[in-house]
Amino acid sequence: MLGGLLHAFLRRFLPQGPARELFTWSVTPTIGPIHLDLLVLSITMGPIGLDVSLLAVVGVAIAFLVARSLF
Repeated sequence: MLGGLLHAFLRRFLPQGPARELFTWSVTPTIGPIHLDLLVLSITMGPIGLDVSLLAVVGVAIAFLVARSLF
């Protein structure tokens, strides 16, 4: 969560340039729409996307290292 917050903060306040492009780069893979027909019930979900940024990955790595040192 901290990485996502930092990503949004830097995207808003960093000036245009290579540092902003590096730290706010993200990719959003999507899946969908998915259709499920069960004769009685028909469900369509999608598209479902996941936004992954460099700072979110860094935040996950830091959380892993902190959790590993605690346990």
